Amino acid sequence: MVERKTDFLLMEKLEKGKNARELTKAAVRLLTAHINHVHTITGDNGKEFTDHENIAKMLKTKFFLHTHTLRGKKETLKMKTNLSGNIFQKELILT
Repeated sequence: MVERKTDFLLMEKLEKGKNARELTKAAVRLLTAHINHVHTITGDNGKEFTDHENIAKMLKTKFFLHTHTLRGKKETLKMKTNLSGNIFQKELILT
């Protein structure tokens, strides 16, 4: 995980490969120590991010998913969560 503004890096090897369960455990473990500084998380459309709702809930933050279309436009799926981690709004933005 990279914080874009400062390039601060947190990294851990996923022993069982890129899967959602392993990524969720690693992300929560790495970011819990920095929870007061985690305001949003952005992931791509890889299968390892299929558990993004649980990551957002456990870290009490917002999670954004980025994908790229064949037309070259970027799609952003923006999900807002309440304090208990439940998603209450999904918004697809084309840029």
